[in-house]
Amino acid sequence: MPKVLVISDHPELYSSKRLIEEVQKKGLSAAFLNPFNHSMCLGRELPKKDSPQLVLHRTTGIRHADFDLSVALYLENNGAHITNSINSFSLLRGKEKQALFFAKHQLPAIPTFSFRGRPNPELVEEITHYFEKCGFESEQFILKTIRGNQGIGVNLIRGRDSLASLLETFWAIQDQDLLIQPFIHIDEEFRIFTINGKIEGALHRRPQSGEFRSNSARGEGVAINITSIPNKIHELVYEAWKNSGATYAGIDLLKKGEEFLIIEYNLVPGFHQMEELTQKNIAAKIIDAALKELP
Repeated sequence: MPKVLVISDHPELYSSKRLIEEVQKKGLSAAFLNPFNHSMCLGRELPKKDSPQLVLHRTTGIRHADFDLSVALYLENNGAHITNSINSFSLLRGKEKQALFFAKHQLPAIPTFSFRGRPNPELVEEITHYFEKCGFESEQFILKTIRGNQGIGVNLIRGRDSLASLLETFWAIQDQDLLIQPFIHIDEEFRIFTINGKIEGALHRRPQSGEFRSNSARGEGVAINITSIPNKIHELVYEAWKNSGATYAGIDLLKKGEEFLIIEYNLVPGFHQMEELTQKNIAAKIIDAALKELP
């Protein structure tokens, strides 16, 4: 009988609890592990009675620490199968890496600018010129921390002077784990839940009144019938999944005119709103897909 372990630094969250619930419904042994309250003897083998066969990796990396990946690798070295894979996290953890991933695989995404060092007077001009070349002219910008979730670390900057001042501040406090994107007035925004490249649930997203962020923790959603989703979205979701090495993901997209752009590829997607609005058992689908990966 497979033993299932959910790695989560927030085991009280809905999605973490739902995964454990569905594992137990299948009559399997299930447990939580907080990797940031844990110790390992790296040169010693894990006792067989403590070895899980399947590990569901549910930590976001928002701490800017990758100890959780070391914990997962230790468990993998002791025979566990990790879902999502350690390689997929190494490839996609952080918005900077995601932007590089989208570029490498020619996936349409929001233009992104990243830098380190003291900002000079020409930097903001370089940023705006790059966005204009990409077809996005704007005096408003989005500044994001490289790691974050639920909209935390996403800031709307109004004007070039404000952007220059803020970049100078971040340099002064020696915290430049950030990137810059143009602010885009969107026509539609979508959250797609995909398992093995297939769309299992989809929502239209809209921000709450007075809020520019439409994350599930801040915005409202409306379920979409999967059969009505444009073919282009199906193609983008499949291409992103094919190159990611992930089993499942939450993919945020926006529509601007006739073009779809990927906002984010989330390997630890919450699915409370997705289950609630679509009436689909997302947790069970994740467990089923992960169990099928076991040798």
